[in-house]
Amino acid sequence: MNNSLGKKLVTFLQVCLIVFGIYISIQVLIKILGGSWETEALVLGMLFLNLSATSTLTIVLVQLRSDHKHHFCQFKSLAGDFKRLVRNVDSIRPK
Repeated sequence: MNNSLGKKLVTFLQVCLIVFGIYISIQVLIKILGGSWETEALVLGMLFLNLSATSTLTIVLVQLRSDHKHHFCQFKSLAGDFKRLVRNVDSIRPK
């Protein structure tokens, strides 16, 4: 998946999750004040909200871990280059 497309998809899912969370919160307040949805529908809505939030956090966590692996390879290569440089400097340094 294209990186910018993935970021747009995650952003879209986060916005949908926020809107759904606000909607469920309003329905809970209305239920507390005496009306609106049945209790079962609110519980199912809150479970879906929880599942969606967990999935979104998992996607973000996977993206962060993959980014760190990329940096690890770069730093490993940089460390190898530095070790070769030190060996070369030691070999040409007069004793």
